[in-house]
Amino acid sequence: MSTQKRTVLILNHSYKSPFKELDIQYARIFNPAKYIVTIVYLTGKPSDKETEALGDYDTIFLDLRKKDIRNLKLRAIRELRSLCHERRFSVAICHRYKPTYIMSWIARTYRIPFLISIMHDFRTLHRLSHKIFVYFLLRHQFVFAGVSDAIRDDIYRDGWGLQRDQVITLPNSIDVPETMRKQLDRYTARKELNLSPEAFIIGTVGRLHSAKDHRTLINAMALAIECRPDLQLVIIGDGTLEDTLRRAIANHRLEGRVVLAGFVPEASRLMRAFDLYVSSSRKEPFGLVLLEAMAADLPIIATAVDGVPQVMGDCGRLVPPEDPVALAKAIEAYCLRSPEELTALGRLSRRRLDDNFTTEKFHQAFWRYSTRQGLEP
Repeated sequence: MSTQKRTVLILNHSYKSPFKELDIQYARIFNPAKYIVTIVYLTGKPSDKETEALGDYDTIFLDLRKKDIRNLKLRAIRELRSLCHERRFSVAICHRYKPTYIMSWIARTYRIPFLISIMHDFRTLHRLSHKIFVYFLLRHQFVFAGVSDAIRDDIYRDGWGLQRDQVITLPNSIDVPETMRKQLDRYTARKELNLSPEAFIIGTVGRLHSAKDHRTLINAMALAIECRPDLQLVIIGDGTLEDTLRRAIANHRLEGRVVLAGFVPEASRLMRAFDLYVSSSRKEPFGLVLLEAMAADLPIIATAVDGVPQVMGDCGRLVPPEDPVALAKAIEAYCLRSPEELTALGRLSRRRLDDNFTTEKFHQAFWRYSTRQGLEP
């Protein structure tokens, strides 16, 4: 019997978070005794100051320019085709549409037995050109996976000609022991953020973008601020809406009670600085940061949008999006709970994570489908 290892390509658009972490997660699916994994990034590369390990996987940075991955993407196709002929990949995992498009052209002249396209956001196949391409080419080659049931249903709805069994869910996950190992204790995390050891801290992490709807969270804080004299909100992240949010904080006279902490590398390290985690997003395909909050044993309030209910399940509290009154009432309810009650709620969050979104659960979900397609764990 042949003992030759099978070769796996993981292809991503850009080398940046969270995709580089997800690529390692996907690479770890494959038993190194049976598979050789190559990770390829179309654009981007590590900075000179970057010291994080890329894992024990061959990683190639094509470092293409933006114009190289627009329109026909001929240079990207040419370089990937050469690599495919050299390494004879039998599995290709493509994150997002552009890598899927590029690999579909390569697969017309070089057969790859197992092709899977992972979609991380809504309306990826909504454009007419994408619908046509799916119908005439992609549906004959690829399995599509959404990172949540909401994304899966969006793919199926927009993907002309796709059959139901071609579209699956592969939920995101985190390495719980590794995430916990990196998390700082409460005192150290608060010291790094210049927060009082005694205050009741609500935390949220995410770029300052309209989809995250920090404005509604700030408005809710203005309504809930009197429930505790030591109540503070800390928003970790940067973005184009920083000035807008600072004006909102000033208009509500919440200076000192709402802190814009800016961008913090590996912000999940600081989760234990918080007493309560709140996500106010109006759009959230999955909500990976919620898993990081669960790993810190935090009680959670989140908006009931898109993939969030699937992540939250029966832990935490869901509120309507863009509703500061409902969010304020939920915050007030948590503020009035005893430390013991908050600890118990945090344990429910952690149990939800352990039961559904660990690396082991992710591997099981992948192989549950892939073994039917001829792959072996």
